[in-house]
Amino acid sequence: MIKNIITVCGGVETLSFFAAELAKEWEKRGYRIYKYDLRCPVTSIDSLCALIKGANKDETVFFTFNFEGMQEEDNFCKNSANYVPFYEEFNIKVINMVVDHPAYYLKYIKKVPKNYHQINIDKNHDAFMKRFCPDISSCFIPSAGTFLNENHDYLSDKDYPDSSKRNIDILFVGNFTKKEILDKKLEGLDDEYKAFYTGMYEDLFENPEKTIDEAYLEALKKNKVDATDDEIYSAYNSVIYPDLRVRFCYRELMIRALTDLGYKVSVLGRGFDTLNLAHPENIESLGHGSSLYCLDLMNRAKITLNVMPWFKNGAHDRVFNAMLNGSVSLTDGSVYLDDEVLCDDNCIKYDLKMLRDYKKSGFTDGTVLALLKKKIDKVLNDNAYRDKMALNAFATAVLDHTWKMRAREIEERFF
Repeated sequence: MIKNIITVCGGVETLSFFAAELAKEWEKRGYRIYKYDLRCPVTSIDSLCALIKGANKDETVFFTFNFEGMQEEDNFCKNSANYVPFYEEFNIKVINMVVDHPAYYLKYIKKVPKNYHQINIDKNHDAFMKRFCPDISSCFIPSAGTFLNENHDYLSDKDYPDSSKRNIDILFVGNFTKKEILDKKLEGLDDEYKAFYTGMYEDLFENPEKTIDEAYLEALKKNKVDATDDEIYSAYNSVIYPDLRVRFCYRELMIRALTDLGYKVSVLGRGFDTLNLAHPENIESLGHGSSLYCLDLMNRAKITLNVMPWFKNGAHDRVFNAMLNGSVSLTDGSVYLDDEVLCDDNCIKYDLKMLRDYKKSGFTDGTVLALLKKKIDKVLNDNAYRDKMALNAFATAVLDHTWKMRAREIEERFF
């Protein structure tokens, strides 16, 4: 029986935040939580090893996100010269929640320990693991959100502020990387490889319903590449460039469309000063900040924009965070979201093909955006309608899509 849970903090801020949210629920449920702090490696590793030695190895589990602590960090082993990670030295269970496509972590997947279990936040990512890494335990558990006022520390009589207290029309939290920076990943490659990568991007842009995996496998077929699954897997990091380029392309197009329509869009994150906009006066930079600050802003926003990473059968935490904090989610869909979470009464949905067609018109065909504008105007101008939609969204998310609920799902499956 699991009694001790080791989590990681001090690395990527959002991942540390997710881990802390899970740990709060596990601690309430009687587990002892040990937080390994990447900022204090020497103290942490000594205390961690003492913890494990003082317990039965079957009573301890290491939980992490995106292979933090599994990337051959010197501070995660007692003897860096021979590199023996603590979880292998003591043979404890490892649970890793991967919040990107596994292709970003191929070199680490090859080195996972025997007692390793991977959680994927997209069903397509889980299908990838089952096809190409069938010997590795994997499953699907979606991402989640955080209810900032759960304990009513901020508002004693309400779950979140109503429309009268919200002074941000449309909020987006995230980052942006322009094409010229991404293209540096292709420097030094011959023309054939460049054409392969850009061809995948163009296919995804033209057909935004396609998954990264479908585009990659079709590109191999188109280029008459006859390869085994092992060979296909070994080159799967080919998807990273088209994945990043198409997600940032549509992120820019959505903000371009909203600002062209005259809406004020407030952005929190880096890189937005490089956007190609016809109306830059309609974008407001809020700088950048922590996950907690993002949630605070969502409590002030009437609408929170989400442009999905290329998760075609999963979700992003932006959707759930908006729903849990009274901000109407403006988002494209996915198979999972459309089937399990979203409906016309709890969000504003848009189609990426709308943005594709708007770009193809040279950003001149406003009729392409007419339905989107109608939906947004209704939410911004009718407080009663907006508040009802926000309440519907909150009721859906608070029951099933908090990190508290994910903590219980992980407990039932693995502890």
